[in-house]
Amino acid sequence: MEEKKKIDKTFIVKISLSILVVFIIAFTIYSLIASLVNKDDYILLTNKSRAETQEIYSQFNDSQEIKTLYLLGTQLLISENNLVPDMLNTKEGLASKDGISLISLSDNTRNVYRTDYDDNIFSIDLARVPIGDYLVYSYSLGGDELSSISPYSYHEKIALTTYSFPDNDNERKKIEVLSSLSSPYLVIKISPYSDLLPSSYYDAVILDQEYYLEGDELTSSKVELDKTSIITSLQENNLKIYQASSIKEASTIKSNVAISLSKIENESTSVYNSYGREKLLLPTYTLANESLLPGYDLYPEIRELTGTIDEADEGYYSIVGNDLGVETFTNIGKESYILPLNLEKIHAIFTRE
Repeated sequence: MEEKKKIDKTFIVKISLSILVVFIIAFTIYSLIASLVNKDDYILLTNKSRAETQEIYSQFNDSQEIKTLYLLGTQLLISENNLVPDMLNTKEGLASKDGISLISLSDNTRNVYRTDYDDNIFSIDLARVPIGDYLVYSYSLGGDELSSISPYSYHEKIALTTYSFPDNDNERKKIEVLSSLSSPYLVIKISPYSDLLPSSYYDAVILDQEYYLEGDELTSSKVELDKTSIITSLQENNLKIYQASSIKEASTIKSNVAISLSKIENESTSVYNSYGREKLLLPTYTLANESLLPGYDLYPEIRELTGTIDEADEGYYSIVGNDLGVETFTNIGKESYILPLNLEKIHAIFTRE
């Protein structure tokens, strides 16, 4: 009898072990499949299947790779080289000989939304682009056929998201810049969005200017200004505003724009954002040629909030304000301005004039 019980126990153990082995094998297969599915980050076009998306992509030539891809607010900056400020003055080394353009994948419209180096416009304002899916390409290359166009690709997976300011109907657009190793091209998606931004996003962050020029030297001299009328006026125009206490705090806020209010009639903007804005015409102030960051923005309020494209928080010991511990977001930054308490000038930023 005891021998029979022993055999029964052995049988039960074997069955249990077999079930466990089967479970482990099944779980391993499931995990492997899930892993493969997650790695398949192919960028599908809006309302298109994979087959339909591939068919559209197949109409174009092989891709052309870019090294610099940056979203400054809603401004798309692209270069086939590592972008440095001097390129904006010499116009050498930028993406293609003449500039970049978007091509609409719904009707193949091209060359409407593009840069214009002759007019010193080096970015494309994606907030102005109609709803739809787009590829980016050099408009100086290729002929009339789609097969002659080589859209840009980016060397890593990226997903940048921002939102336009509300229009006259209080409607916004969602802006996505997408790249993956599974897809052949960089894809821009513009889609309708509600009037309300996500809780973690703002149209602008506003703070007080912290650094001023005294002679040829920058010095910290923060003065708290009454920003009530400015913020109230912007909010009345359905803009979502965050009031920050410092450059460091402002760097943690996701927003298209950063405005540092000056106690004097001081005006400035980033070297990357000083072109193509007829009603702003703001000057730029840059670091001297003998500095470690020649040609980059002088004021920390601008340089550190524009982000990694402006070498924010690199910690160069001789660069004033480059050690603030700001939080930069790879490939995305803010349009940064220093302005006096001037409602007309500030509103011009949001009307995109």
